[in-house]
Amino acid sequence: MATIIDPKTRSALRKIGCLVEDQLDTTAFAKLLAQRLETSHIARDLDDVNAVETTIGQLVRNVAGRDDEQLLELVKPLLAAGAKAPVQQALSNGYLLCASRARIQVNINGEVKIVNIGTRFLSADYEVLDRYVLQPKQRRADSFVRTTLELTSLIEERQPDMAPRIGTFVEQLNITWQKALTA
Repeated sequence: MATIIDPKTRSALRKIGCLVEDQLDTTAFAKLLAQRLETSHIARDLDDVNAVETTIGQLVRNVAGRDDEQLLELVKPLLAAGAKAPVQQALSNGYLLCASRARIQVNINGEVKIVNIGTRFLSADYEVLDRYVLQPKQRRADSFVRTTLELTSLIEERQPDMAPRIGTFVEQLNITWQKALTA
């Protein structure tokens, strides 16, 4: 873990119990992020999502009390939407951390631009979890399978002698998927 460079950020983290030897205590910070999300960012249904989602930067600012690029970079992995991410693990009450993208207008050097930013929120609602957790995973899995098969077809086309190896590869991939899905 990296030493927090900005002394004001170190002081802010120390005040909230998240600094150990000038480094971010990720476990403690993940718990505070989870508490903040559980307090203010719960989508009870699909209509709530836009109102409760927050950017990672806003969430970090609300918990730490200040903006700091280094801190933001250290915290991003804590807010991954995967099953083993620290904030996901720190949640209670049946909630799951959901990830989305929001398009916002920003002023960059006097020019207004639309940017796509990552947002986070919690939900225990089946429709919300389906749309924001399950469907994105399904799309990524479908894309992986499609692009892998496209690539193996291209290899077979350009290197016909590799056809037996490609057949074995696809067969092994199928076995791997089946094992993973039944585990």
